Amino acid sequence: MTVWDRRTFLKIGTAGTAGMVVGGPARATSKPWNARADRILRKYRDPAPTVCRSCPAGCAVHATRDGDRVVQVQGNPGAPTNQGSVCARAYAGLERVYDPNRVLHPLRRAGPRGSGRWERISWETALDELAGHLTGANRTVLHLGQEDVLATEAVEALGIGTVLVDEPLPGRPGPADGADLYGTPVLGYDFVRAHTVYLFGALPLDGAFRVPEVRALTAARAAGADVRLFGPFQGATGSLAEWHPVPPGTEALVALGIARWILDEGEADVAAMRPYVAESVNDWVALLAPYTTKAVADATGISPERLRRLAVRFSRGRPAVAVAPLGGQAAVAAAILNHLVGAVNATGGIQTARGPYFIRPLPVSMPPEGWFAAREAVDVYWAVDADPVYGQPGGAGAAAFLADPDAVGFTVVSGTHLTGTARLADLFLPLATPYECWGLVEGCLPDGRPYLFLQQPVTRPASEPDKLKDPGAEPLSLFEPWPRPLGEARGPGDVLLALARRASPDSGFAPSVRAHLEELLRKSWGPGSLPALRRRGLWVAEEAKAPDPGPQVRLAERVPKEVPAPGDGLQLVRLESAVVPGRFSSARWGREVEHEGNAWLHPGTARALGVRSGDEIVLTTREGEARVEVRTLRGLHPRAVAVPDGFGRDGEPDDGRWWETGGTAVRALYPVRLRPNGTQDWGPLPVSVRKG
Repeated sequence: MTVWDRRTFLKIGTAGTAGMVVGGPARATSKPWNARADRILRKYRDPAPTVCRSCPAGCAVHATRDGDRVVQVQGNPGAPTNQGSVCARAYAGLERVYDPNRVLHPLRRAGPRGSGRWERISWETALDELAGHLTGANRTVLHLGQEDVLATEAVEALGIGTVLVDEPLPGRPGPADGADLYGTPVLGYDFVRAHTVYLFGALPLDGAFRVPEVRALTAARAAGADVRLFGPFQGATGSLAEWHPVPPGTEALVALGIARWILDEGEADVAAMRPYVAESVNDWVALLAPYTTKAVADATGISPERLRRLAVRFSRGRPAVAVAPLGGQAAVAAAILNHLVGAVNATGGIQTARGPYFIRPLPVSMPPEGWFAAREAVDVYWAVDADPVYGQPGGAGAAAFLADPDAVGFTVVSGTHLTGTARLADLFLPLATPYECWGLVEGCLPDGRPYLFLQQPVTRPASEPDKLKDPGAEPLSLFEPWPRPLGEARGPGDVLLALARRASPDSGFAPSVRAHLEELLRKSWGPGSLPALRRRGLWVAEEAKAPDPGPQVRLAERVPKEVPAPGDGLQLVRLESAVVPGRFSSARWGREVEHEGNAWLHPGTARALGVRSGDEIVLTTREGEARVEVRTLRGLHPRAVAVPDGFGRDGEPDDGRWWETGGTAVRALYPVRLRPNGTQDWGPLPVSVRKG
């Protein structure tokens, strides 16, 4: 039997094709047409596993290279979370690596703050200056876009007093983590095994896009689950759910009306509630008495009979789970529903934290919105992959605060681009992207099994001279490919580690993040653990972990004692972009997918206002006004004015970059409205609309 290898097969196939074309045997040429085939196909034969960190989902991916350049990112088929899938942000994150506008060298301010005058400095000078300010500072703030594997140890070593995080990882303690609703932080939802899923203002296929959740919800719908969406905007989520349009801000009323029916009919799972809820069923019966089907119908437009049918479906279609964005009133109402039907830490329900496995939890002090609203003077403010000038509500409030030297003594920004925040910095440190540095992403599957993904650099390998000049280079690294970031960029862990070693020379900090990870894994699994994890890129436990124990919660005081009267007028609804996270707002990548941020109106509302699709309108709130083009959309409640976030640069210098235009900065229209936990209330906001 003849065994054909791929090269022989391709050679024979090529000769046969050429013979058919010319009518005779193939002629030898000095440069065959497929001379670059080996170079082109190489990327598919040597994929390197790593992690996409464009959102808190942390999907495992394979990065493939053509020579020394990463040319493709694909989902890791062995990952139990994303299962070989990725979204547009993973590809856009790759474009971020090679963006020509990316800053790759440390810079120091050479003029007044915000003047745009910089001088290039060495890393040694930058670290000396930053370490000097941290050493003499009493009030320091570290603002992270996401958690880092070394952040907790570095915060302790450097004596940083306040820690802010824009996007906490699921299941981690922090503001708006859901612990006030379930006793411990929310980890995720077991959509795959749910029979009924009610989404109260949650849009998992839109701005809150997370590949694992979307895959699970899609699988649930394909298996026959009853998925329903309650809210003013249909969006892409409506393709997987039956949409029930309700006025902006009334989603919680629907959930409370369903909860009252479950209590009245005696269908609450009292035994399942007892470990989590301090109030008795009788307490909740009295609490929800005002939320009759008629009262809810008057406020939401859902008829009493339809509301009763929805309640029957949810209560008797178990396992059932209610989902709402954490932090708002809808989250409280959804939590009540989940407790009533026994969905907390149950099959097909909502899952809570299983505790850290490798990475120590970061001591988050408060939400960024709450800290900027307080505007207390600090000695050092250090933003890592965060852009509060664009991201914070209240227009130019954050910019004015950071620009004031009496309020912020020294500002440092670690980033890839000169964002609005970076323009006000005293020191700019070039940040390595997740595809260029080391890290760990840990989590827990809905069935309770912990997992660990390795984030490793997959960019160009360093030369031997580069390794010899690098004080952090390990001796054995001279004999293996060692990818490193472009230019002089460094990962957040590398910078934190360098500063921690300076602050505590005898503390035993590892010489590099890679060495730290190697020691961390060796203590758990023995020698050779990091090389083994590098090959696969992931590890999944065989046994499940039990949920963390937590205190009982009290929800009665979180529910209004009366049903709010239906409001009048239009309401501004902020939509998160599913393509580009807000902290990357100055980068152009991703804008090829979604480069315009128009306001959306229902066709009937547009006719009443005398505007047509393509007209310019003026949006006015109590915070300010903005001009934006309008589009009509039937999948929108008539009382809603929907504006996507992540577009426009209102209040910032116009550098003529096309990806910073094409819409309005919707956050500039929102005043600072803090919830009791310190997070910003991005809920509906009264707005007036007129033709521009």
